[in-house]
Order: sequence, then C-alpha cells, then structure tokens
Amino acid sequence: MNTLQTTLVFGAIFAAVLGTVAVNGLPISQFVAPMQYENAAQGIMMNGHVEMIARDSEGNIKQYAQGDNMIVETGADCIAAEMFSGSTVGLCATLGSWDYIAIGNATSASIVVADQVLDGAGDGLSYQGGDATHEGEMARKQVTPSFNTGGTNNIVTLVNTGNAFTFTATNATTVTQAGLYNAGGTPNSNGETTVIGGELLAAKDLSPTVAVSSGDSLTVTWTVTVGSG
Repeated sequence: MNTLQTTLVFGAIFAAVLGTVAVNGLPISQFVAPMQYENAAQGIMMNGHVEMIARDSEGNIKQYAQGDNMIVETGADCIAAEMFSGSTVGLCATLGSWDYIAIGNATSASIVVADQVLDGAGDGLSYQGGDATHEGEMARKQVTPSFNTGGTNNIVTLVNTGNAFTFTATNATTVTQAGLYNAGGTPNSNGETTVIGGELLAAKDLSPTVAVSSGDSLTVTWTVTVGSG
C-alpha cells in the first residue's frame, strides 16, 4: 500500500471513530473543524471603460455612449511580453505603449476575445494595400496617457480632447466600435487611416452606436484601471 492509500485509510478510520465518540451527548466530530488556510496571493485586475461624445459644428453635444471594453487575446500576449520578455513573442509583433485610439464603422460590429483588429465590412479605407480585415476601421488618433497612481488602484486616462475625430460629407457615418492599439498609421485629409499596424489591446462595441454627420466631431475617453479591487 502506498503512502496516499495509507493516509486515506487511516483518515477514514479516524473519522469513523470521531463519529462514535461523544462529549456531553454530542458527537465529537461536531467540535472538530477542518483547518483552513488563507490565500496570501493578491490578484491584480485590469479593466477599461470607454466614453464617446459626439458634438455638432457648434460644439453642442449630440450623443453620448459608454461601456466597458473587452481585453482581447493579443493584448494579453503583449502585456506578458512587456512584463517578462522585453522582446516580441507570439502574436505580439510590436511592443510599445497603447496610446492610439481607433474608431470603426463595421456594419455588424461584434468584438470577440480572439479578434486582432476591429471588425470589417464597413466603409473605412484599406489597410496596407487592401487587407479587407481592416476595412471597418476608419481612423486612429495618438493620445498622451495621464496617470493617477493614488490609492490602491492606478488609473490611466487616454482622451483625444485636443485632437478629436472630425467628419465631412465624405466620411459621415455611424461609429460602431472603438479600439486601443500600440501603433498608429498615416491619416488622410479626413483623418482616416490608410496604413495601420500594431496590436489590439482592447475593444468596445458601442451600444447605442454613434451617428456622425458632416461638421461633427467625436471625442473618445478610454479609462483603464489597474489594481487589486
């Protein structure tokens, strides 16, 4: 009989004996509690929240949308590479700060955890000569992250207040998605991205979607909270 079997057998015998021993008429097993150990490990969580404000040409707010984002698999790969490798690994080809906010107008927006780009089937421009998987992405804006490290949580805010997405008659659309990337691209005169790259960290399907017309502008605020609770 091996050690595990021996332990199990004697444990069963001990439990049976306890059931037959009484203290003041009550089984002693009622007074014997299993030993519990506290888990000393502290989990670290990261979550993001997206807000969009569309304004007309006069600066009046037309629409507001907000909601929590989804961190995708490639983003998790890149986080691990940033923390422990210092070089690109796996699906993460570009290390660097996630400081590019992208918007997309896919007609059937549905982000899933395996996505590496915003959804296609929109009227955005082509990617690197015609990669249709990026056609739902319209534009990216680079922003400067701000950090609030007070308290138990660290809060990073990315917002394009000073460099809003703008729309004309040629790119008026319905914005259905937003994404956070670690590389940018070259925008055309409408602010649309014609050559893009990098990895997607997180994305958000907008509900409700945001309709923008000629003369409108769009501000996106991405708030990422890193902490233990």
